[in-house]
Amino acid sequence: MNQLSSFPTPQGQAAKKKMSKGCLVTLAVVGFFIFLILAAIALAFIYKSELAKYLTRNIIAGSKTAIAENPQNGVDTVYYNRIADGFVEKMTASEIDFAKYQAFFAEIQKAPQDGILDSVEAEMMIRAMIAYYPELSKISPEETKTDSIPVDSLQAEE
Repeated sequence: MNQLSSFPTPQGQAAKKKMSKGCLVTLAVVGFFIFLILAAIALAFIYKSELAKYLTRNIIAGSKTAIAENPQNGVDTVYYNRIADGFVEKMTASEIDFAKYQAFFAEIQKAPQDGILDSVEAEMMIRAMIAYYPELSKISPEETKTDSIPVDSLQAEE
């Protein structure tokens, strides 16, 4: 007689095999990673406003750094920095309107990808910031100009 198992099984049931220790460890590790992923998703949902503010502050800080390190013709750095500072200040102090924020974030993600913010990209970011907070339009580029004497004229007088 050809038996499949050396132990008799009750009423014709197949014998149950135990999972190996390696399989149990793998299941535990996979379960732990699934738990971590679900916890990260839950935290991102709970703190989505703070996360959005953090990402926006970093992108705007990066754009300000790009303008400072590689100034381009046609970019009014003082005006850009005043608009960006005003935007960050307003965003930090208020709640985010996620309907407006989605369009805003899509716009500002396009700009400083190459580390150089040219005049077109700077204007695009300024328009996106003003579209989100229209009161920033009260800051005019003329207000940012300073009455200064060019360095060349000082040298000519000496």
